[in-house]
Amino acid sequence: LLWSRKVSSLKKLLRGTAKVRQHEQENVITYYDPVFSWSRKIKTGNFDGIFDSCHRSYLKFAQNSEVDIIHAQASYPGAAIANRLSKMYDIPYVVTIRMSPFPENQFLNGEGLLSLIKTPLAESDRLIATSRSLLSRLQHFDLNNSQVINNPVDVSFFKPADRKPHDRDQLVAIGRLEHQKAFDILLRSVKTVTETRPIHLTLVGDGSEKNSLERLIEELKIDDFVTLVGEKDRNEVRDWIQESDLLIMSSRHETFGNVLVEALACGKPVVSTKCGGPDEIVSDEVGLLCKVEDEQDLANSILKALDRQWDSKAIRNYALSKFSPEVFSIRMFQLYESLI
Repeated sequence: LLWSRKVSSLKKLLRGTAKVRQHEQENVITYYDPVFSWSRKIKTGNFDGIFDSCHRSYLKFAQNSEVDIIHAQASYPGAAIANRLSKMYDIPYVVTIRMSPFPENQFLNGEGLLSLIKTPLAESDRLIATSRSLLSRLQHFDLNNSQVINNPVDVSFFKPADRKPHDRDQLVAIGRLEHQKAFDILLRSVKTVTETRPIHLTLVGDGSEKNSLERLIEELKIDDFVTLVGEKDRNEVRDWIQESDLLIMSSRHETFGNVLVEALACGKPVVSTKCGGPDEIVSDEVGLLCKVEDEQDLANSILKALDRQWDSKAIRNYALSKFSPEVFSIRMFQLYESLI
């Protein structure tokens, strides 16, 4: 799948259909300057080309507006690009870390973090971790110029809604069908739960483990209890959440857990593994936490959550108080002002 996307992208560049363009919204200007990339193991993955593309977009923006801060939204190559621009124009830069897990093995050697990622992170004016567990990982690598600012959720979009009546409890899990998400553990847990009460799990997402998960569903004989619906757009994801009784996150590791917060904003309780970010999102008021890669503990938590009477309004208010755009904006602007 990844290779086919690379080939498709290259064809667009060669045909000239990948156009430089600019998109303007209220208070937001987005610049598109396409460039082809590949594995950084081969001539750095065309990092210089990627930087040149970003630099051109920077210059277009700087023609009409003064740049006060550069904010990179990725550890690599975003932080490396921000680092170079910062040195060229003497502008402070901030990096939000989104890598899960941090760091990925490709950025490690026998001595720790590779310099291509550690140097731009260490030289940033501030690193933003989306959770305390991620902050701890940064500090483990002596990246102490960091603080926690949780991701926000669009609470005007993700909100409670009336739902259709169902003859069994509706569970939903959303994410890439990859090893990290531990959907194999979830399916085995579902098998256990179905022996106690009628449920149905909708699994939203696509990925490399799709075929193996389909085989596992057949092996466990839970075809009538699980539906894989594939990758869905934002509107459909919200619809699946709103139609559910409970959202499940079975991940082996997460730096945050956006889908948990989206479910809470819809007034839905959640069950999640203690896998990093979710540990500080989920309180007893809004959901339950269980052990990682423990199918029995996950099954028990699902049953316990389904037996409990949840206060949808209180769950929604919890999300508003901690993860609304207003709360996020206040913290972010305080950070920006401290650096300008």
